[in-house]
Amino acid sequence: MRFSTLFLVAATPLLVACGDDNDATAPNNNACLGAAPKGTMTATVNGAAFSAGFIAQATIQNSNPSGFNTVQVNGVSCPASGAVIGRQIIITLGRNTPVTTGTYQLSLASQLQPPQSGFSGIGTVSLSPNIWTTVDGAGTGSGSITFTTITATRLVGTFQMVAAPASSNDASSKQPLTITNGVFDLNVP
Repeated sequence: MRFSTLFLVAATPLLVACGDDNDATAPNNNACLGAAPKGTMTATVNGAAFSAGFIAQATIQNSNPSGFNTVQVNGVSCPASGAVIGRQIIITLGRNTPVTTGTYQLSLASQLQPPQSGFSGIGTVSLSPNIWTTVDGAGTGSGSITFTTITATRLVGTFQMVAAPASSNDASSKQPLTITNGVFDLNVP
């Protein structure tokens, strides 16, 4: 969770006001920056369309077969009109062996399972200053990510999750978020 939160905090200052392409029917052309994102990420968040038009990228860090390996998918929507930030979805996996195609759980109960695997998986949704996560202290968050393609330059797959609100969230942001229909096709830098 530390890595995901650290990345989230580091990425948040990059989000600046620049337009609105939260509409899933809008082309994912990163209109708020004038440059194309490094792939696509879409989902449904509590029934509303999410499209990563500001940032859509992936990271793969495979150290070696016996070292710690991480994979992260990240998408940020362009800010809504009048807002300075967009909603961000980050999914981070870590384990002692390289991440391969298949389905990985994103919940408190799935951490370090199987034993000695080094596995950790977390889904985080942010709309600053509010954060929701699948790995909360009460164990109410859940979810999964499925990788159908993993290469050195591309990650493709699907995800779904129920993210629990942080206790520090604003009063209007204390309900869980349900993310369904998550799909990504991302280039790895």
